Amino acid sequence: IEFNKTFSSVPVVFILPEQIGINPVAVRIKNVTVNGFDAILAEPQGEDGAHVAQNVNYLAVNKGIHKIGNTYVEVGTIDTKKIQQKNLVNEWEKIEHIFSNYTPVVVAQIQSINNETGLDTKGGAIERSKPWMTVAINVSGSDVYMALERSETNEGNITKEETIGYMIAPANIQDSVIDDYGNEIKFETIRKESFFIGVDWNPSCKTVNFKNSYSKTPLVAANKNSRKGKDGGWFRRCYLDKNKIGLVIDEDGAEFSKTEYGYSEPPQDTERRHMSETGGIFVFSDSIVIREQNQIISFDAWDKNITDRDISTKIANKEFNLTIASLDENGSSYQEFNGTVCYRLISDSYISNWSKKFWNLEEAKNASFIIDRAIKNAKVNIRWIANEDTNCPLVDYNESNSSDNFAIRPDRFDIVIPSNIKAGEEFNITVRALNYTGGATKDYNESIDLNNSSNSVRLEYNETKSGCKSGTLTKIGGGSFKDGEANITLKYDEIGDVNISIKEINGSEFALVDSYDTSDFLRLIEPYIETINVGLDHFEINAIYLNHNKDKNFTYLDEDLNVSSILELNITAKSKDNKVVENYNSECYAKDISINVFHNGVGDGVSEIIYKFEDVEGNQTLMKIQKDENISFDYKEGNFTTDNNGSTFVKVYINFDRNLSKPVNPFEFNITQIDVNDTDANGILSVNKSARYYYGSLLLKDIITTKDNFSKSYNFLIYDSNKSGNLRPSNNELLFNWYE
Repeated sequence: IEFNKTFSSVPVVFILPEQIGINPVAVRIKNVTVNGFDAILAEPQGEDGAHVAQNVNYLAVNKGIHKIGNTYVEVGTIDTKKIQQKNLVNEWEKIEHIFSNYTPVVVAQIQSINNETGLDTKGGAIERSKPWMTVAINVSGSDVYMALERSETNEGNITKEETIGYMIAPANIQDSVIDDYGNEIKFETIRKESFFIGVDWNPSCKTVNFKNSYSKTPLVAANKNSRKGKDGGWFRRCYLDKNKIGLVIDEDGAEFSKTEYGYSEPPQDTERRHMSETGGIFVFSDSIVIREQNQIISFDAWDKNITDRDISTKIANKEFNLTIASLDENGSSYQEFNGTVCYRLISDSYISNWSKKFWNLEEAKNASFIIDRAIKNAKVNIRWIANEDTNCPLVDYNESNSSDNFAIRPDRFDIVIPSNIKAGEEFNITVRALNYTGGATKDYNESIDLNNSSNSVRLEYNETKSGCKSGTLTKIGGGSFKDGEANITLKYDEIGDVNISIKEINGSEFALVDSYDTSDFLRLIEPYIETINVGLDHFEINAIYLNHNKDKNFTYLDEDLNVSSILELNITAKSKDNKVVENYNSECYAKDISINVFHNGVGDGVSEIIYKFEDVEGNQTLMKIQKDENISFDYKEGNFTTDNNGSTFVKVYINFDRNLSKPVNPFEFNITQIDVNDTDANGILSVNKSARYYYGSLLLKDIITTKDNFSKSYNFLIYDSNKSGNLRPSNNELLFNWYE
């Protein structure tokens, strides 16, 4: 970590870890120089070593006695091997300081890793810290004691002295100072008696309000200032804003600590509860820098560095950081600046609000932006005034713009598609260009066309199943974005599973201004693809119903179906606009269908309908039902062959049971309706077609002949006991109730 400014001597560094990550963790540092230091998140005995990333702030302060307003602060170091370890070892180092008449506030940090064997493995993976240590502090009256805190751990040995850096000041004071450049730096210390606790690792975040008012989140350092709990422990920050800070006590030994990572019981245990301890806190409103200022000529802004001043494509509503740099009169080298810098984002159609940073003899600062809209050609507008801390917008100022323009694009496309889309039926989709947080992107007003368009956004489609027909997707209307949302009316003339994708066209994309400095992956809006199911709208049914004797329109009762009436059905899958959908075949999207034949009541004398259906391969299936039931059967998808894409046919042979000893009168079997259904669609045909059924028998007579071959005609009689005789074939009664 590099300091923003080079110190005149090696400072003391303080870092307070935050709450993120459920494993125990503290910060260890090394290689502290005037330019910076190295830091690592270290886990104790019983943990695997690696820890999730944290955002931490640090304080770096020169050693010595400093006066802030009317308050003195002492910063120093000690070298020691004395340790505190559970209730096994109790050694203290007394710190001599200038506050003999006060109960002070103390913060401390180990500045070295002289005994460490785990964190500094050369060429290997980072392990847990061995030996584990933080800083133990005990403030009693005005006396201050420190030691290396081993907590409950016993892994590793301390054979060398470690350097502990500390900062001490009177407790519970508030002060401020105006530095050489007119910056007011507020400062306070807080000592909170027996207040902060640890509750396993559902951390109990106890907060303390600041006394001073801060315009932004201040810099803080904090430590336990007592050691009442035998398990040791250390502070982790669980909350911080400009009004208050929250701290929790952590311990080594978690419920998920493992022996393969050195967990040892005793002395370790797996609970992290901790009794209330006293905390000491230092709070600074900002850093204090007193240096001489040089003349500034210009400012610029960029992503990377002074030799690569490009600004790449950004995402709407996603925070991004740019470096704003003060440059010398040639614009080629950094130049320190002291004063107010105001900056904003501008384009031909948009101007953001001003943001302000005060510079304390600094060469560059990070500036964060969140822009909630799409901009094709943006730049950073920068205004500044030296040696003043004032508000934006400035009245008297110098001005420059970033040397590179850039685009702010939507993050990703999205399509909202309705369910139950039918072939040939118009349907509406909503295409959205979403910002980073998932809302429609303001000022994104591009246009969409289907395949091979010249617009910047293209809607593409294709059939997903190999060998199946790709239909035609037609845009009926719409397709223009308004603030990141476009409604389109479409129609697809086939059935199938269809990939619909929305994407930018490289070469006419929204962020074309960045084509030379931003990769396609970062520059183009993330495309969206979704598979939609376009289902069948309906079945068309054509039916022919004939008697066995087509000339005289009758059928003899024959339960063996040697003779029968014949229902011939032709079934065709159709779109909404009544076109055949060819993908309704057994290789693509045909399904088993259910065929139902409805009829009027059947007269007395028969009890069963006997029927068989014949598929396209000539296979027949025999079925029997009660006479009052409707004819129903399932017809397999394989009958929709690729030879007749979208269509099939079926023959149904229909007759009734015949009792040899109980003749029945002639009757008509009337079919009223035919339904065809699959899981998506149905077809209904209303019909009024009948077949006439006769109970017949041969009238046989004895024959006497001397010939081997002879012919003889017999009468076929029809039974009819109804005297009206409206269904019988003739009125020629050869036998009682039997007619020729």
